[in-house]
Amino acid sequence: MGLLSMPNELLVRSLTLLSYADLARCAMYAFLLGLTGMQDGVGAEGVAARLAKLRQYQKARSKPLENATATIQPLPEECIEESSGNIVAYVDCAEDADDTVIHLVQLPSPLRGVESRRWTIFCSDSVTAFSVESSMDLLVVVIERAGEPHPRAQKPSWTCELPDAYAPNVSILIIEDKLAMDFVHGTTTASSSFRLWNWETGEQYSLPAIAREGACCFLDSQHIAVLAEPANDPSCKKTRTAAFDILRLKSPSDVRRVVRLCLPRYKKWSRPGLLEWVSDQRPASCDYNRTRNALSAGCFAAGPCARIVGLRVPSHDCFEETPLFIMSVTKLLRLTVGWEDWGPRTTRLFLHHESTYMSIRVTRYVLQRTPLAHRPGFFVFDFGCDKFRAEQGDEQFERSGARVTASTRDTSKYFDGPITTHLPYHSLVHHLDEDTWNRCDLTTVREIDDGVIVGQLDHEEMDAACTSTLLWGWLSRTMSTTLVDSEVLCCSLPTELLVQSLKLLPHDDLARLMMVCTGLRDVIRETASLQYAFLLGLNGMQDGAGAMDTATRLARLRQYETDMRQLRFSATIIPIPARDPIYKVAGDTIAYMTDDEGTKRLDFVRTPSHLRGVGDTIKWRVDCPVGIREFFIEPSQNLLVVLRIHSLWNWQTGEAYAYRTAAKDKFMRWVWDGVPASRDHECTDRNSSTSGCFASRPHSRPLGLQISSGRSTTPFVGVLSIDDGVVLVQILHYLDAVDIARCRAVCRVLCGAIDGTPTLWYKQKLGMHNMVNGGDQHETLLADRVQRAERYVKAWRSLEWSTETRIPFGGNLWEIAGGVVACTTSAGSGEISFTQLPSPLRDIERKTWRLTLRHVPRDFTIDPSQDLLVSIHSERQNEYDVHLLSMSTGEQHPAAQISPLVYKTNRTPVQYELLVYEDRLGILFVSNDEAARFNVWDWKTGQEYRPPFQDAFITSACFLDANTVMATAYTHQITAPNNVFLKVVDITTPDAPMPISHLQFPIMHPNTDAMADLIWDSPPTWEGGVPPIGCFAHTRTRLIGIAMSAWVMTVDLAAGPAARRVPLMFILSISEILARLPRRETASFPVSVSWEDWGTHAAHIFDRETSQVWVCYVRGPRYALLDELPLDAPPSAYTVYDFSPGPTRAETAELKGSFYEDRDVFVDPVKACLPCRKIQGRIPLRPNMPEFMSVMLADDGVVFVSDSGEEFWAWTS
Repeated sequence: MGLLSMPNELLVRSLTLLSYADLARCAMYAFLLGLTGMQDGVGAEGVAARLAKLRQYQKARSKPLENATATIQPLPEECIEESSGNIVAYVDCAEDADDTVIHLVQLPSPLRGVESRRWTIFCSDSVTAFSVESSMDLLVVVIERAGEPHPRAQKPSWTCELPDAYAPNVSILIIEDKLAMDFVHGTTTASSSFRLWNWETGEQYSLPAIAREGACCFLDSQHIAVLAEPANDPSCKKTRTAAFDILRLKSPSDVRRVVRLCLPRYKKWSRPGLLEWVSDQRPASCDYNRTRNALSAGCFAAGPCARIVGLRVPSHDCFEETPLFIMSVTKLLRLTVGWEDWGPRTTRLFLHHESTYMSIRVTRYVLQRTPLAHRPGFFVFDFGCDKFRAEQGDEQFERSGARVTASTRDTSKYFDGPITTHLPYHSLVHHLDEDTWNRCDLTTVREIDDGVIVGQLDHEEMDAACTSTLLWGWLSRTMSTTLVDSEVLCCSLPTELLVQSLKLLPHDDLARLMMVCTGLRDVIRETASLQYAFLLGLNGMQDGAGAMDTATRLARLRQYETDMRQLRFSATIIPIPARDPIYKVAGDTIAYMTDDEGTKRLDFVRTPSHLRGVGDTIKWRVDCPVGIREFFIEPSQNLLVVLRIHSLWNWQTGEAYAYRTAAKDKFMRWVWDGVPASRDHECTDRNSSTSGCFASRPHSRPLGLQISSGRSTTPFVGVLSIDDGVVLVQILHYLDAVDIARCRAVCRVLCGAIDGTPTLWYKQKLGMHNMVNGGDQHETLLADRVQRAERYVKAWRSLEWSTETRIPFGGNLWEIAGGVVACTTSAGSGEISFTQLPSPLRDIERKTWRLTLRHVPRDFTIDPSQDLLVSIHSERQNEYDVHLLSMSTGEQHPAAQISPLVYKTNRTPVQYELLVYEDRLGILFVSNDEAARFNVWDWKTGQEYRPPFQDAFITSACFLDANTVMATAYTHQITAPNNVFLKVVDITTPDAPMPISHLQFPIMHPNTDAMADLIWDSPPTWEGGVPPIGCFAHTRTRLIGIAMSAWVMTVDLAAGPAARRVPLMFILSISEILARLPRRETASFPVSVSWEDWGTHAAHIFDRETSQVWVCYVRGPRYALLDELPLDAPPSAYTVYDFSPGPTRAETAELKGSFYEDRDVFVDPVKACLPCRKIQGRIPLRPNMPEFMSVMLADDGVVFVSDSGEEFWAWTS
């Protein structure tokens, strides 16, 4: 080890001022600071006291929670909060003053020498958003006009031009003198972009074009990570990978991309979701603050150490678990290129449910423990493993619960194969005691500098005037130890010079020197200052402020490390008197406010930590000059950023909302905890610094990437709070039942608004049974509607009916749709009889009427929801007229601009199938000698589409939605798995239909061929989404039936070849089919999709014969058929299979799928998991009742066809 580079005269003069014991303590203190990742702070304590406290602090951080005590800290009932370090800032939303008061509370840490403190900051205007940075004494406020500027801000305010399609989602990221604003665009296919400034000088960084359109997060003061997603980046889209670029920020005019790091390749046809970073807030370091006259409070404070980052993997597919990668930032900055080159050795992969709350702080990853499966509590995964391995050795380290070996997780649902990761960690678990659990609703878990904040206490237990929501923070408790410094002589250098030399080394070098020889190891271990510096480095801390000597700091740091490692904290209860506050946590500071447009005040609370020298809980308030929409804090820089939104627009249409009546939607965005400054700057003022005698260092901070997943491509937006309850209820009325149920689970405010509003409660109840509210012409009372809906559901569950209707049928054409039975009165007649089936429970009366058409129809269909009657007839050879008529009057439909539509063909059809879907009309022309032809029109405008299946041999077709059609198609290719498949075509562009996919059936036996026909049910089209009649109605949930005839060829030596017919019925969920179609952006179409990729979850198989004439046995979510009986016995029972999900998860879990095995038909057993409920019913016995040959379904009951085919019998509820 060489001598110091400082001048000898200055070195000798400095060393003569210290005793041998003080020199040893300084070296040990510096050593422990480096070891634990801390930095020195301010205060009157000597080195010995600082060293002792640091050791206690270190021990306190490494032990589990024991003998926790609680301190209640009241906060306003409605507030917005932000935190950083041990500072909590909040604004009281209930105050109506013109000025905004931001309250700040410094939470104490006795070991770190940080005392409890409260103060307020007044802003002359309303605050839109704010952020604090405790280590830099920084408060950033986004206001309508500038208030009191930060003393280091040369340009106190500047204008930011918002990107196009800007949605009110912005995150403010602060690291030392850099400030980034991350914007989120849109709601359905959200994307991000960011802008970067030097907040001290006001200069904006010139970013490369490739890096501007991605969400960002700071890695350190010189590097920023920017996402590149497949949806936005062509190279990522081509390789099916997400990636992020690391940019080096040399100067505002010199920003360069260092490397692009790629994630594992996505599974083919997977649907990645929106990526989101998650990071903790990083305090500024001593070196940065020295040049800015602001050192850390407390004798030591959190400082730079090896940081970790998290990456949560996206998927719009519905998976119960979501992958989360934890990575080392230090190693990231040294690596390049693809996942195989950087990912395995720098990450650790976790799988947890997407709704599980997690946070990252310093080197620790905190995860909520599910109370249903385990004792309630939380996990802490500490990735600062070097400090444990250095102290204990690998064997003891692994015995203490560490994971050093590699782990392989099955991620085949997301990526091309399993993922192996190697990053070591140490895991701990803390269980909540029964009393705490009974009081606490564990909805959040977040770590602060000196402990953990979890859950929200029930506001009903507290005094409503002062408190309603509590944040629990377990902080290190007081422990006293005595540090004995031994004067040890080693090496050839004088001890004082050796200690002074070691003191200036970083903790990484100290760790290496401990392995050189026993003498150096003894000097470092027994010298308080060196041990203190070493422990600071290992724990990711930095020395802070305070009057404690090094020995005290060392003792506290050891205790702090032990308590944090074992999760042994004392409890500080911080009441937040608001049902749904907006709060920020950074460092040991919490700032909060409520989501109120008029809010101009933030309240701050700094949590205590005796070991870090932070005393009692400190609270203060900051008044901002403008109303606060969102805020961010960075306590290490004393920075508060406040954002104000003036207007809201619909980003799709450009239409402006009336802001006071619009919900303040809280979109998913980067969750980032500010990064502290590094040691690149000097500081002279030690009065406004990072709280505590030690604190987290800049590179101690982890980074996370969070992605939402779900079946829909539209992210779920939770409305947390708006201006008043009346507007909230008005907005909730625009949501469907599913979204209302989700909102009800968000918070007590929404739950109370929904349960307290009868119409919303009724809407949710209907949604549980797959029904919607109706027009209700008779204005049935809401209580009566609820009773009727419950009886209606019970009638379908038991197949018990209240009304019987007999309908004569003398013709040869008929149709059942929307609760109406229509049939011709006689063969060759143009008269059609209509019967609206009664439903007493839905308040629908029986109604009959007749229409005499001016032509004799060859076929017709009806859509009662649109009052539409479509009739086709022909008076000239190969020319057909399609009439669009009103079902109630028989005249031309008022919405149809052209009637009749004329269709000419060169072949003579023998059968027609007419299908109506909203404003689309499809007609299938079936002939004996050629393939069927399917034509589509817009029946309102008369526009004819190009035939979607013009080049395919098809036999049946249907609509999946307004822009997607499907047909049963056939092929004679030898290489094809089957001779029949489902062809799906996109008809969004009328003149250019685009084949999307070929959905394959299970692979059939080589000696088996099949024929298939689609059984389709037309959904209703309600104007304004409200059924015109009835107090409630079924949703538009629909099924498709596929009647398949599998012909199994067999050869008998005596009788010769023969064919055996095997009837099958596939019931398909349209929503499941649409969810599994490949994306429209796929380069090569059509895509062949195997049965395992779509049919397993979208189908249910029945091996039953079905009628080819009376085909209305599929209606909405149900399928019906007569029970099988001996040939001579008349049918007496029938079965209805209900595919709608249960109103509760338990009932839904009881529903069963299907399994079919016949190796003469399919090569392998077929599993079809679409669940259904089986309900059996008896046919009512009546005098002179005919025998029935088929059962069909209407909206409100069942319809039977007599054996003679001359009448219908209907039973409804």
